[in-house]
Amino acid sequence: MKVASELMSYLVKDKHFSLYSVCELHKPCATAPRCSLELAKRFVNFDDVKTAYCKEHQMISCASVDGLSIKNEKLLFVEIKGWADFLHYQKKNVEKKIEKQVTGYDFIKKLKDSIDICNDYASNPKFCNADNLAYIIVTDIDIKEQPLQTLQSNLMALAQTSSSPEVLCNKCMLSKISSIKEVHTYYKPVSYTHLTLPTSDLV
Repeated sequence: MKVASELMSYLVKDKHFSLYSVCELHKPCATAPRCSLELAKRFVNFDDVKTAYCKEHQMISCASVDGLSIKNEKLLFVEIKGWADFLHYQKKNVEKKIEKQVTGYDFIKKLKDSIDICNDYASNPKFCNADNLAYIIVTDIDIKEQPLQTLQSNLMALAQTSSSPEVLCNKCMLSKISSIKEVHTYYKPVSYTHLTLPTSDLV
């Protein structure tokens, strides 16, 4: 395989993985839809891909992102981190609980293992590279970002705002995500994936 569309076609047509909207990949929304929009089904559930891959190769397990899509021959690895329900039930020591939650996220391993799976299916160890993929971390809380700012710029802006639970979540998430190097990485609200997906370098 040489291009992203070939991999997606292989996963959908040959391996028979279904396509979903980003909300259907988010477990709380999948059981009780919270969006009035009828969303396009353009994401392969990569948890399903990982499970099948591990079974095929007799592996105990590996990590994976939540979804995979393409745009302009760029592979889009999507990881969904919902905070709305988590924050709803937190009453005390919220900041420490947020920090503990984010500390447990291993975005790098999820991306690495997902890339390894794609490279193997493509029979090309260099199929996924920094020029043809983007990593999108999606959240269900308001980010209040400046759309043309980098992750670092948005992190600095948040550092000067009030410390509401949502702001604390975003601070911790942006700090964690800023450690991801060598790939184009984005932190976006789920509404962003309803309308468009990034293909240019915003980082």
